[in-house]
Amino acid sequence: MPSFSEFLLQIQNIDNINAIPYRKDLVEYDNYVYIGCGNSPAKGLLLNNKVNEMKYSSVTRLVLDMPDDILDNWVVWHQRPLTPVQTLEKIVLVVEDASPDSILTLFILLAKLNGVDSSEIPAKWLAAIDNWEKIGNAFNPETSWCALSSSLIHARFPKNHPIDDTIYRTTWKDALRFLSECISENHNPENLPSMFHLEQWRAANAALKQERLAYLDWLTHATIVQVSLPLSHGLRRRLLDALIFVEDEATGAAKTYYRNDRENSPMGEGFGFAAHYRPTAKPGDNITISVDPFTGTNLYELWTELEHLESLAWQAAGEIRPTDDPRLVNTIIGNTFNEPWFINLDKTLIAAPRELSEGRPGSKLSWNDVREAIWRVYYPLQDAMVHTIPGSSILVPLNNLRYESISDTGQDNTYSKRFLIAHWPHGNSSRVTTYALSNAPITYRILAGMIQNNPNEHHSLDDLPNPDTWQFISLSGGFALVTGKGLFVLDDWSQNKLNIQAIRDTFNSAAILDNKLRALNIEQLKPLLERVSIILRKKGNRSGISEALYEASMVRTTLAELRGNHVIPPEDIDACAIKNALENRWALVQRLAAIDSEAQALENSMRTLIELGTNQINRWIGVQGFALVVALGLAEPVAKFSEKIMKVSNGQADAFGEHILISATAIFIFLLSVFSAWKRREDPIIKNKRISQSRTDDG
Repeated sequence: MPSFSEFLLQIQNIDNINAIPYRKDLVEYDNYVYIGCGNSPAKGLLLNNKVNEMKYSSVTRLVLDMPDDILDNWVVWHQRPLTPVQTLEKIVLVVEDASPDSILTLFILLAKLNGVDSSEIPAKWLAAIDNWEKIGNAFNPETSWCALSSSLIHARFPKNHPIDDTIYRTTWKDALRFLSECISENHNPENLPSMFHLEQWRAANAALKQERLAYLDWLTHATIVQVSLPLSHGLRRRLLDALIFVEDEATGAAKTYYRNDRENSPMGEGFGFAAHYRPTAKPGDNITISVDPFTGTNLYELWTELEHLESLAWQAAGEIRPTDDPRLVNTIIGNTFNEPWFINLDKTLIAAPRELSEGRPGSKLSWNDVREAIWRVYYPLQDAMVHTIPGSSILVPLNNLRYESISDTGQDNTYSKRFLIAHWPHGNSSRVTTYALSNAPITYRILAGMIQNNPNEHHSLDDLPNPDTWQFISLSGGFALVTGKGLFVLDDWSQNKLNIQAIRDTFNSAAILDNKLRALNIEQLKPLLERVSIILRKKGNRSGISEALYEASMVRTTLAELRGNHVIPPEDIDACAIKNALENRWALVQRLAAIDSEAQALENSMRTLIELGTNQINRWIGVQGFALVVALGLAEPVAKFSEKIMKVSNGQADAFGEHILISATAIFIFLLSVFSAWKRREDPIIKNKRISQSRTDDG
């Protein structure tokens, strides 16, 4: 019987491992070894702890403690002792992945066939696998063999490319060599040193660092919320930070990062819940949902809901959910479906149904169906009950709160603001546990969403508003949230009482101002602006300017009145804080100033236009008046001079004729002056100079 050291040396000589991916329609052979997959093949060796007959926490524990009768029915077992190289020449591995559990399983199987006593397998490596399978976490991934090995394996599976037998063989060979080197050097699997001399360690270390970067990239597009899960023992529930995201490339150890991420998780405890969607992965691997076992919660409620939705989806499609070849899963008692939603033994992992035997997907649920199921089942405030009246004995569901109507907001309610108020139950209420949620980040998003959306409707994950769409105000006896559509106030039954009426009056005042500003802008200022624009486009007709100027002045007067009514702050400190928040979120002060500036600009433009018209008249009077003065001044001397000439010619004088001559002369000179001014205006050179000067002034 070889020693354990000799066995480890023989492992180093392995150059080839025959491994093929599992398929339901696979032709069975005696030398097949199914590791972590398969139901009950007629030939070969089945190493799958998930089937009904095998109730082990891992495949490693299964192969370590496998009953003799199972091995006795396997033909290769009777050919031992076999060296690792001899064994791998005889057997073919049928696998779905190359997890650390599966790798150590093969290592132990090779040791048994080689005649090595199982007690020589280092206990610390068995404990590491138990820990990885149970909690799926490593507090320091960079020194964990399980985390490093997982990263190494997933780095070998190319994105958006089929995984062929060559990739499986190479991956299994490198993973087995990495394991044997670590064991032969007597390393602690939870605290590996740097192993720069080993190619597999260098590749695993690089892959792990890349997975950390991938995780940080997920955070930028993931849905981050809090969900309420039941404790595995007792009737209480626990709030967990949840990461729901699309994983665009396969990873093996990224979960160790998000479960330990105290910095980016909103509640500072790491992401205890995660839902992965991998669009390019095969069915069964495309959707996985997990919860950190350390949280003491489970996913059974969600699994039940998904199974129910799955059956409904098949029914809605007009098809019968296949039941002719039920998958044997020891965690699903009485399963009748070929491909159910998988749930593991401690109910901390859910995976989507795999492909059916004919190649069709085993599930008809979409990723969005799963997301909404998660939110519906684990909705944090689904049991939250509140009072609508302080001191009332009547509790109503928080989701059923109705907002108050605001008076004096006009006929159009399209833009009306919403006011919601709730009072947490007092300490002697059976619903006191909901008070703990008042400080949870998700509570603010849900409450802000209640203001934004219609009440009494189911609100999906996508309906949750972004954090920058509301403002949080801490009050002396609770808190308030202001959004673009309204205000939510929570009275937390502390000793400091909220002055609800003062807050309501403040909100009403702001809501009325908001509505009047909107009406003023839409109903008066914009039509006025359009009318003034039309007037300005008319070259000759300036009618309507005086009326428009009057309307602009009235708008400014109304604004001054609104500003005066709103400027006085409320006496209550909480109402004052809410007033400031409403002014900021609804931009009331800025809108007052903006509308006033626009009205003032219109007013100034119209006054300027009126002044220009007056100046034009003055210029006309000046030009024509000058001609008239000249004509009157020159008419009499010219007429008298002409009279003398006429006397010389005929020796007669006529007083009436003298007046006629003076008038005719004045008219002639006046017309001559006007004609001269008009000809000068129409002169091309002078006209072009005038146009150029006008453009310069406009510029």
